[in-house]
Amino acid sequence: MAPTVAQRGYLAFLDATVEPFRPLGVMRNSGVDLAAILRIVALFEAAYWAFRLGVRGYQRRRGGTKGKADEDMLWFGGSYVVTLVMSAFVAVRGTALFMLLLTLAAPKGVTTFGVLSEVQDPEEADFFARAMAHATYTNEVFLAYLVYDIMHMAYQFKGYYRTDMALHHAGFLFCSTFCQSYSAMVFAFSWLIQGEYSTVFLELRWLLRKAGVTGNAAFAVDMGFLGSFFFSRVVLYGYGLAKLVYECYFDGVPNPEPEYPMALHHVVVSVVTACWFLNLSWFQGIIKVVKRSFFSKDKSAKAA
Repeated sequence: MAPTVAQRGYLAFLDATVEPFRPLGVMRNSGVDLAAILRIVALFEAAYWAFRLGVRGYQRRRGGTKGKADEDMLWFGGSYVVTLVMSAFVAVRGTALFMLLLTLAAPKGVTTFGVLSEVQDPEEADFFARAMAHATYTNEVFLAYLVYDIMHMAYQFKGYYRTDMALHHAGFLFCSTFCQSYSAMVFAFSWLIQGEYSTVFLELRWLLRKAGVTGNAAFAVDMGFLGSFFFSRVVLYGYGLAKLVYECYFDGVPNPEPEYPMALHHVVVSVVTACWFLNLSWFQGIIKVVKRSFFSKDKSAKAA
């Protein structure tokens, strides 16, 4: 069956959003390109230092740093900006990839194990191959970010390191590298990466707080963070995880190629499952934070 106008639109969007960054890596269906990842890490690092130098110049013109918030913005603000931009980029591409694969009704052998030979129609096979190439590139950006952020946790340990985030990064570094190497779980990647929508609001929240922004604007960002986290990391993640577990263990998905490491596949599914429960724990904490933000906003309004 020929792809629909909507499906062509999703693919055209993916093509358009990768074009400016094509010099950083070659589009391909699978495999980890370490050189491309390091180039993207270097781009992130350059953006961090550009932001830091800009903040330093602004603070000097203003008479120097004034308190801990200014110091935090100088030292860590660049990483929060890098994370915000990266998250928006991969999340939007993840949505397009998700809709493309969902509407194509890809065979489970393709979306779970990357077996393109299951697709008989040549045009559909080409669409799946291009979709997998886009998943590979998007995942490469995400892998590079994980490397970048772990580096910053190491050399900016005080004030930036968090144990739960380090474990989260390490787990997804392993999962992403495995899936990249074998073109595995492409559909799972498309819903997992949309969790970065909530990261956009999380980073924006930090930047606004350090800039001294409070009131309705800060509360709106808090609500955006709560809503995006719930939808992307609890609801969508839960749906995708249930679908992944069902297809892997109960629905008779065709066996992958003989060299496919099923033992590692099971480990990846276990890590993804554990991270969903971590998300539930984080979500409870977010609810408490938003409650405090609401009551703080309410008190400020009454005082005014």
